[in-house]
Amino acid sequence: MISRLCCVVLAFLFVGCATTPTETEVTEPSSPFNKPTGSSTNYRVGFVGRSSEFNGLIAVHLVREVPEFNLRENDVIIARDNDLKPTALLSVLSIKGRVCLAKLTKGRTLPDQEVVLPNSKTREEAETLPLFISGS
Repeated sequence: MISRLCCVVLAFLFVGCATTPTETEVTEPSSPFNKPTGSSTNYRVGFVGRSSEFNGLIAVHLVREVPEFNLRENDVIIARDNDLKPTALLSVLSIKGRVCLAKLTKGRTLPDQEVVLPNSKTREEAETLPLFISGS
């Protein structure tokens, strides 16, 4: 009697309870054109470096999330805060590997702020920022 009870208990321990499989949610492949509602449509270029600004020159640590993305000299990029509001308008001076040297044209940056390629709305908002004056 005890051996049968032990066998039944062991069978439940090893086999477990039968469950019905649940359906998994199917997600579509990621694409730069398929973004969740409310997310930014600006391509992330990188982040403002932790080094101090010198005469309006800023180091931007680049990330490459989109393989065909190419950043070139004289491109305009925008630094923005956590609320996705532009804080600075930057102009690319040079690119060396994963670091970009940019000139601060308008506004101010803080370390680790996100840097993006602007769309027309973001560019307009950044253009309203005050001009950068070295030493202020």
